[in-house]
Amino acid sequence: MVQHRYSIINGNISWEWGGDTPVHQTEVAEQWDDCRKLLQNVEINNKLDRWLWKQEDDREEFSVCNLRSELDGMRMIPETQVLKWLCWIPKKINCFIWRAVLDRIPTRDALAIRNIQLPSVLCVLCNICNESVDHLLISCQYAQLVWTAISLWVKIPIPRYMLSLVGLMEHIQSHCSLQDKKKAVYVIIAATCWTLWRVRNNVFFNGKTTNVSRAVGDIKALSFLWVKSRAGKKELSWKEWGEFSCFKGI
Repeated sequence: MVQHRYSIINGNISWEWGGDTPVHQTEVAEQWDDCRKLLQNVEINNKLDRWLWKQEDDREEFSVCNLRSELDGMRMIPETQVLKWLCWIPKKINCFIWRAVLDRIPTRDALAIRNIQLPSVLCVLCNICNESVDHLLISCQYAQLVWTAISLWVKIPIPRYMLSLVGLMEHIQSHCSLQDKKKAVYVIIAATCWTLWRVRNNVFFNGKTTNVSRAVGDIKALSFLWVKSRAGKKELSWKEWGEFSCFKGI
């Protein structure tokens, strides 16, 4: 350890070799002299060690809280601005939405880019276009029918030209001003994306299809369960949720 390699005599630091044998070889002795020269300006005191971070002028004691605040203020990846780590949603689904926004879920398109051999890269739901994240969750014919039903349910119009997950999330969130309604709509977005992914996997792995009305019903039931149990809204009834009348105003 560093504390075993120096001693302080009359306020001066004396660096010690610390090995079992003294330095005899010329090359090693020269390197040790160079090392001591580099250490001449090092200040050592008897205070406890602290973890400092950031640049010289802004150095401060490290804490996870400060790091989180710093990361929240960064805008290096614009796509992530639409993300919310919402406790109303299970962690697994939060992670799924995060990966979907960053195009990190294993769609056929993504697997092909990673040189995974597949019989086809076409979408398993429509068999027309390549199965990318935005196609599977937004622009696929099956997905569009589901989003149309969701749009009518939450009473938020979704333009047909909306072809990306980030754009859809931004559009829907911009139509809500009440915080609870924003959270509820975000829950529905997450439930819709997760349901579409499950429908895709059921077709891909089991060869079983799910009709649109059944998928929409699953989305309503799943989001109702999350909001009622995880958001603590015990008074919420299935009728209110089914009519989406539990959030007054916009």
